[in-house]
Amino acid sequence: MFTFFNTLLYHILINSVKFFFIKKIRMPVSLDYWSLLIFILFALPLAIIDIKELRLPDFLTLPLYIFLLISIAIFNPSILMSSIFASVISMLLFYCVGFFTKPLGGGDIKLVASVALLCGYPLFFIALLTSVLCALLYYIFLLFKNKAQEPIPFGPFLATGGIITKLFILLFL
Repeated sequence: MFTFFNTLLYHILINSVKFFFIKKIRMPVSLDYWSLLIFILFALPLAIIDIKELRLPDFLTLPLYIFLLISIAIFNPSILMSSIFASVISMLLFYCVGFFTKPLGGGDIKLVASVALLCGYPLFFIALLTSVLCALLYYIFLLFKNKAQEPIPFGPFLATGGIITKLFILLFL
């Protein structure tokens, strides 16, 4: 199932990691920087597994969530409550969507909670919108290839939306 999308996702994630090592861009080394880097390192295997097996394993999603939660609690406790609020809201939203339509699994719910912790409230809405737009573009691509009946792994889109939003936050806000 490795297609154009898989190659595109791979390049987005790898270039996001490379972005941090370009010496021309002077970003302060902060919690946000390291949180994003750890998120990317977890997101790459999660995306590959989701593309191949259509599941997001707990052995990657739970440690990612716990790491982000602990790092916020230790290094930036002033935003802890708003981050937990964003996480709970995103989990409830995805649980309701998954309960009524059945396309989303528990791994997607845990990953969206991690994206909400990474981006914070209210910017996680932008990450969700970015994720949905990326998935929509991929679905349109599948329509043109007459493969629209294939199940779409949503984990890579969640990861990509979270990475794009966090990069935007670090660079422009």
